Amino acid sequence: TSVGETAQSTWAELRAGTSGAGNITRFDAEEYPQCPDLACEVPIDPTAHEAVDERQMDRYAQFAAIAVEEAGGPSTAAAL
Repeated sequence: TSVGETAQSTWAELRAGTSGAGNITRFDAEEYPQCPDLACEVPIDPTAHEAVDERQMDRYAQFAAIAVEEAGGPSTAAAL
């Protein structure tokens, strides 16, 4: 989520009242004047996870692989 990378850190931040909203950083929001400047981006570093192969997985597949890894499932991209 935008407030934590693991279930534990997300829960701790939510209980502390931390907002996940911040400035858009993944693309130039200036090109889209109809959009707000704030978003809740997921600050995950895919290279920190064994289950992610950045070259072969889109961002959403990376999220899924990280969730499986965190839940105790296969810990390599090849196993997925």
